[in-house]
Amino acid sequence: MRALLVVLAVAVLLVVFPPVRIRPLKQGAAPAAVPGSVDVSRVAEKFWSDKLLAAAVEPVDVRTLMMALDADPARAMEQYGHRAGIGGNAVFLVKGAGVVEKIDASGVWLGVDAPKPLRAVLILGPIFGNALRDSTGLLSLNDFNSFDFNALGAALNRLAEERVQPQLRNDASVGSPLAFLGAGELDDASAEQPILKLVPIRVSRQQ
Repeated sequence: MRALLVVLAVAVLLVVFPPVRIRPLKQGAAPAAVPGSVDVSRVAEKFWSDKLLAAAVEPVDVRTLMMALDADPARAMEQYGHRAGIGGNAVFLVKGAGVVEKIDASGVWLGVDAPKPLRAVLILGPIFGNALRDSTGLLSLNDFNSFDFNALGAALNRLAEERVQPQLRNDASVGSPLAFLGAGELDDASAEQPILKLVPIRVSRQQ
């Protein structure tokens, strides 16, 4: 009899205080983003066409950027650059023109007509980093999970490698003038003279 009473008491406690509570999702709530849930290739293609090639964000002229960096680097980076997160390098969407000075494994080196000499290189070969993804400030990690956000940067890099670099190789020759649209950052640690390293988005040989 005592054992039966104990069993009944335990049963009542389990009903009143269940060990696991199953609660329905609030109406309209979405499940957590799942890596690979976004069609990265489609998003990259659309962003490339609608935002980068179409210059949805006005690119800064290379001369303007150079003079601003010379006058006040911190202010220039805030005014013309974009960062994917706190503490990241500022990346720029840049347009301009320059004369090809040399071509090597790093890329096509341009002499830019600016008050203070600036070296700019349009990258050839494998592209790393997320300059294309971050240069407009239109893409945010808040809109993706980290897996898809990183994959999007890689997909945009592949588009530049497949669509722009072959044309750059064909059009570039020492002494020829090139107009360009590119995304990149200032490298002031690798040489005495700062270098603007750009991923090419659009290039054209000028007459």
